[in-house]
Order: sequence, then structure tokens, then C-alpha cells
Amino acid sequence: MPDTPSNQEYFGKHRSSRGQSGFPLMRVVTLMVRAGRLVIDVAFAPIVGKGTGERTLMNKILQRVKLKNALFLFDAGFYSFALLYQLYQLNHHFIMKIGFSVHLVPLPHGRFPDGSYLALIRGKIEDPARSKGERKAYRHVECLVRVIDIQIPGFRPFRLITNLL
Repeated sequence: MPDTPSNQEYFGKHRSSRGQSGFPLMRVVTLMVRAGRLVIDVAFAPIVGKGTGERTLMNKILQRVKLKNALFLFDAGFYSFALLYQLYQLNHHFIMKIGFSVHLVPLPHGRFPDGSYLALIRGKIEDPARSKGERKAYRHVECLVRVIDIQIPGFRPFRLITNLL
């Protein structure tokens, strides 16, 4: 990005133990149509600071996008319960890679012939109706997902979740 005074002021320069970058840096998250590589929406922010992470930027994009019957494919590192819940609220279909540390509650009799299974993911979200000023109130919710455990020979196993049941 150009090293202009306005870019330096808004985006800043990244700092590390070896000094600062030679130019301002920007974090960019895009939503694309995979088949045609068509960019649908873009969100950008400074590289550091509160509210500038990839998940936050993706939340902003999802609030704006008005696609119906689309399937969102999320790269590793995008999982958060807040994002998962937002996808449910907006009625979007998704496939998302998650870590094995994400707590799942498998449902009895929820196994499919391909080895995948149904499970609940429980989490908490902010309840604006009960939050007062600086003090936030939360409520516990759960989402039903299909869990697909994958093992490709020569690679580490990984786990996908989807709401396509």
C-alpha cells in the first residue's frame, strides 16, 4: 500500500522486535464465488488493533451479503461460536474446518452411513436486552451440526462441520 500520510495515520505501520515495517499494512478479508473467482464483498482494517481480526471482518461481510442458497467455505482459523451462530441466524449454509479441541456433544442415533454424525455445539452469545452499560450479559445457545472426520493417508486428521444435514 502507498506510504502516504493518510494511510500511515489510518492503518499505521506494523512493529516487531526488528523495528517497524517500511510502509502501512492493511488486513483484507474477501468473499468470493469460487467457480468464477468473482469478488462479492471486501472488508479491510488496520493490521493491528481491536476489531481488526479476520473473524471480525468476516462478520461485517456476512451482515452485508444478501445471497440465498449459497454455500460458504471457511478456511481453517475462522471458527468461533459467534460466527457459527451468526451463520445460523442468517440462514446461510456453510462448511467449516474446526480443531479437535472444539467441544461437541454427539447425538445418539445421529450417525450417517458415511461415518459422519450429528452433534451439538454449545456456546454463549451476548444478550443486548439484558446487558447494561459496560456490563455484558450472555445467554447459552446451541447449534446442530454434521461432523465429518477426515483422515487422508500421510496427513494429519482434520474435522469439518456443516449445517447441511
